[in-house]
Amino acid sequence: MLDLKLSYLDFPEGRGGEAERLAFHLGGVAFEDDRYPLDDVVSIVLRAQTMQVSVLQVGEFQFHHQDAVAEIARYVGRVSKLYPDDPLQALLCDVVLGRVEDTLARIGATCWQDDEARQTARHTLVMHHLPAALAWLQTRLEMGGGEYFANHALTMADLKVFTLVRSLNFGRLQHIPTDLVAQCAPSLNEHRQRIEMIPAVVQYYARSSVLPSVPASTQSVS
Repeated sequence: MLDLKLSYLDFPEGRGGEAERLAFHLGGVAFEDDRYPLDDVVSIVLRAQTMQVSVLQVGEFQFHHQDAVAEIARYVGRVSKLYPDDPLQALLCDVVLGRVEDTLARIGATCWQDDEARQTARHTLVMHHLPAALAWLQTRLEMGGGEYFANHALTMADLKVFTLVRSLNFGRLQHIPTDLVAQCAPSLNEHRQRIEMIPAVVQYYARSSVLPSVPASTQSVS
């Protein structure tokens, strides 16, 4: 049995851990779910300064999200049986993972700015990068048949997009309108809703210690 430990914020979305935690759960993979509190500012800042906000430990080996984001996603997908064996389908999965990671990296770069700078930076994202990225993802979803991004089945690509869309929709990112996905890529909301209805996903969020996925009148945290 693999000795796995995933350390990340106790947060229902996010760049470096939630999709991986969800994948492990869906795949029935045993792992140590090490969550640190969102309001533990000292812990968050210290980890951010060392670029080690998310860490996957496999036995004696540690892999930091900042150093190996794509590799970690693929590894978790393979272990959880949520990554295609077919080379072409794997490539279709990878290009979506890459686009989501680029978007999350751009958002993440604004998290440690003061509020005025963050507002300006996120306004630029809302006006330019985010609509283009969401439209691109919607086109990829439609190319895959409209239900999944690759392999005609649930993969890590779906979970990564799912967590991104949740982040954008539920008001936890200041200065990003909660209707942005609805305006730019409504099919991604339909995709999110389908995944939320998967029994194992319902079970995951029912058992998880994280906040419920409700559009908090703006429960913004970053």
